[in-house]
Amino acid sequence: MRSGRRKGWPVLPDLQNRFAGALLQPLDAALAPALAADLQQGGLPAAARLTVYRNSVQASLIGVLEAAFPVTAAMAGRENFRVAARRFVCSAPPCEARLLAYGAEFPAWLAAFGPARAQPWLAEMARLEWARNEALFAEDADPLPPERLTLLLPERIPGLRLEPHPSARLVCSDYSLQRLWESGGAGEIDSGGEHILVLRPAFEVLQIRLSAGNAALLAALFSAASLASAAEAALALEPGFDLQAALFEHLRLGSFRNFRLPGDS
Repeated sequence: MRSGRRKGWPVLPDLQNRFAGALLQPLDAALAPALAADLQQGGLPAAARLTVYRNSVQASLIGVLEAAFPVTAAMAGRENFRVAARRFVCSAPPCEARLLAYGAEFPAWLAAFGPARAQPWLAEMARLEWARNEALFAEDADPLPPERLTLLLPERIPGLRLEPHPSARLVCSDYSLQRLWESGGAGEIDSGGEHILVLRPAFEVLQIRLSAGNAALLAALFSAASLASAAEAALALEPGFDLQAALFEHLRLGSFRNFRLPGDS
């Protein structure tokens, strides 16, 4: 029994790859002649059939972005957001088979997108919303129990390195994002600046405003700095910063999941 493809027929994987690539081109992009010839088998013209598939695939990915960035979409205007999202979909299609992970590059892309440059707060809100998305789907982990730290010798505490909870994200912005997020994007844009801890220690994603010193403390600790070094960073920005109160609050919130001491492997 003879096997193989008929003479003149395209190899299926090659046809599938070319077809998939065409789906993520702009809706009005011309159909490559070779692909048109392979698809022209009766019914609707090949270009018209491809447009149906192209629109369906892109619309589904735009829907994924709208679900991940609802406040950004509201602030931009739904139609404006969909135009930008379609451009993004065509330039940065999914690279893995998990739609919940799609959109990580969107905030940076939006910051560089010409029509959005006059409204930089849109990209900032997108960063906050993506931090919420990452926190929501982050690995589950038990927060560090405060009583574990009470067992440490005092002289070892300055060298302490605290491991962030898998869901913890720090978002620092030139705009007051928390109020905008709470209002669904309505109201005036304030340029006062804000530091927000995004966290999901249990089932609910939390957003906690932080002072400049508290944000510097977390940024250092999240970068594996020692507690002593992190405290110096906090005090440099906020003289009189209460390290003990801040640490107690973060342990209560569940900002960390473990710790290491000098000499630990």
